Amino acid sequence: MNNMALWILRLVIALLGILFTLIGVQFMATPEVAGLTMGLTPTGPTGISTLRADIGAMFFGFATFIFVPLFIGRPKVFIVPVTLLTIVIITRLLGIALSGDINPEIVRSLMVEAIAIVVFYLGYRFLPNKAA
Repeated sequence: MNNMALWILRLVIALLGILFTLIGVQFMATPEVAGLTMGLTPTGPTGISTLRADIGAMFFGFATFIFVPLFIGRPKVFIVPVTLLTIVIITRLLGIALSGDINPEIVRSLMVEAIAIVVFYLGYRFLPNKAA
């Protein structure tokens, strides 16, 4: 990959990292609103706490495993979001198979997750390793 392509790849990875961070922030700040955008309705303090801690933390975890390898020059760490997003897609497809339910939001989520896997794999494969 040439230098321009590597910089574009870094930019796309950074934008995905920002997206995951913003989703995490939304779940921390307004879990009820964030939950509704993803089809989740919390019931009481336990539901709100679950949205903040479980869902919000998941997105912050993804952001961590996006920004850390990007900024410290260890692209092999991108295998973590590749693996986790693959599990997400498999689970989502299993859910579709079990329930028979599919809608445009589910398809959109699958597309975003698949694109993110490709981008992170490209980072894993082509970004230079700066580790000593």
